[in-house]
Amino acid sequence: MFGRRIGVVCCGLVFLAALSGCTDPSPGELVASLGAALNGRADTQPAGPAASLNYPVRSKAWTFGNVGGAKLSTENYNIFTTLPTGTARQNMPAFMEAAHENYLALTGLTNQADLNTKLPVYLFADRGQWAALTEKVTGPAAPIYLKVQNGGYCYEGKCVFWYIGTRGTLSVASHEGMHQFLHHATRQSLPIWAEEGLAVQSEGFQMREGLVRFDARENHSRWSTLRKLLMTDRWRPTRQLVAMSAAENVEESGLTGADFYAQLWSMLLMIRSDPQYAEGLRQLCRDAAAGTIREALEISPPAWGRLQRNAQAYVEVVGPKAFAHYIDADTDRFEARYRAFARELANMPEVN
Repeated sequence: MFGRRIGVVCCGLVFLAALSGCTDPSPGELVASLGAALNGRADTQPAGPAASLNYPVRSKAWTFGNVGGAKLSTENYNIFTTLPTGTARQNMPAFMEAAHENYLALTGLTNQADLNTKLPVYLFADRGQWAALTEKVTGPAAPIYLKVQNGGYCYEGKCVFWYIGTRGTLSVASHEGMHQFLHHATRQSLPIWAEEGLAVQSEGFQMREGLVRFDARENHSRWSTLRKLLMTDRWRPTRQLVAMSAAENVEESGLTGADFYAQLWSMLLMIRSDPQYAEGLRQLCRDAAAGTIREALEISPPAWGRLQRNAQAYVEVVGPKAFAHYIDADTDRFEARYRAFARELANMPEVN
């Protein structure tokens, strides 16, 4: 979440809760169901290239209060950390650079996202240090962000995390890092379904033998939640999904927000697997970068101004209009395909 962007919820709160308490399926079960759902489609192998975790880093001393730390600089990031020397501190710079390449691939902005700035990431050794910076960074909004119990957030283009274990910390960083990337790379906000959908597409990765490879399909917690929501009839139809935020999901259902993210994960997988839909998503990202979404959706400047001042209205109006313009104007047709895709993805085919 970050202040200037319209309609983006405090995803640090619901995203982190959504990752907790999930039982992972076996790798074989996950791969089998994903393979069946994506069989014969475009982008059936969305994994990116393997990137080395041995990345050149410029390091110099940095302190936070009276706590010693380091500033780790790479091509695209300045990482300020109080973590002691170890695996997490060693891997974070290379991981974020690999994540950055993944963001470019997912959005299609590879040749357009010249950010002209290093993105700031703060990684603290404990929550107390994190809370101290949070109060300074978020100001009056601090009480909201201090409710985060596990990981961190992105605010005004700054990522602020504390260490929760190597895998958990990197999972949070890859999701929130997409929000940070979009904050700096676009002039207009993507609709919530697209931005949060791209963020959950960024979560999946494999690390082994000194390499990291991002793969949107490698997301056991989202897959597990998708199965549960399909089994318990918590499915949100497309019309509703593209006009809501994760916070609304929590308010309406009393759930953790996991359902919302799991559905967006599966929806963006389907969109990316269809050539026409995938190009529509890339065009939406290009228009956000160019600042031309308003013109594409044929919204008058006065109406756009009113939407900019009302986050909920922005979500409810721009979300569906953008989906119809860029992805599919026939929402019922999309919904039928999407539900079938999701059930196959979850290894739960329809019973005739």
